[in-house]
Amino acid sequence: MGELKNQICNLSIYLPLEEDKSIKLVEIYKSMNGWLGFGDGVKGENGIPYWFSFVNNEKHVCSSVELSGLQFSGLMNNAEWNTWIFEFQNKATKALNQQVSISEEDEF
Repeated sequence: MGELKNQICNLSIYLPLEEDKSIKLVEIYKSMNGWLGFGDGVKGENGIPYWFSFVNNEKHVCSSVELSGLQFSGLMNNAEWNTWIFEFQNKATKALNQQVSISEEDEF
């Protein structure tokens, strides 16, 4: 399946979003493989969305809002990461009715 590696990716989704787009973004989060929910301060960081695990040294994905866009980071093998991010990007492009792209600085 491949070695787990630290991953990071920025998507061209900038917050704050209009309310309807914020709702759609949460719906996309929930539709993605491995969805666990938002951290509560005990499991994961408060308010941060998590997939697969709340534990940083296990396979996981989490997301945060940065100046560079919506940032995803995690611990996952390259093939699974690329597939997961590509699926999120496609879903977001359709649901938000805007082209969502990966930052040119990110390896993909």
